Amino acid sequence: MIWAGASFASDTLRVGSRVLVTGDSSARVVDLLGQPSTKQRGSSKPGRRAGTERWHYRRGQRITTISVAEGRVVHIDEQRL
Repeated sequence: MIWAGASFASDTLRVGSRVLVTGDSSARVVDLLGQPSTKQRGSSKPGRRAGTERWHYRRGQRITTISVAEGRVVHIDEQRL
């Protein structure tokens, strides 16, 4: 799948009236966003923490990627379609 558009990295994500922040638990991610559309395990990219999972969510005209390591959010990224 190819996504085109602008990408925005952040330490926070507003979900309705609530906010997800780096350091929150993976259970909080599921509470706010539900189960991800897809999950990717591990990474061969330099600078990425070993054992990191990337959880992808389709939210309207955006793809939100939450990176989770050791049960905690380590990175939040949004990309407009």
